[in-house]
Amino acid sequence: MRIDEERSDDISHAIQTTLLSKAEAAMAWCDVVCLEDYKKGVLCEAFCKELITLARKHGKKVLVDPAA
Repeated sequence: MRIDEERSDDISHAIQTTLLSKAEAAMAWCDVVCLEDYKKGVLCEAFCKELITLARKHGKKVLVDPAA
């Protein structure tokens, strides 16, 4: 049995900052950044903009799979 509790509100600025830092560290060994979270709140507009900017700064391609 599995019980999940989901939240779809945007993540906090502090969590965004932490995730961006981890994403930037990972960009040293990745080729592509793929954005997809099925509208679960992690990929809020502000976070996506910053992550895309960061990926472009590092010369990475960005793929986006928007939830319908």
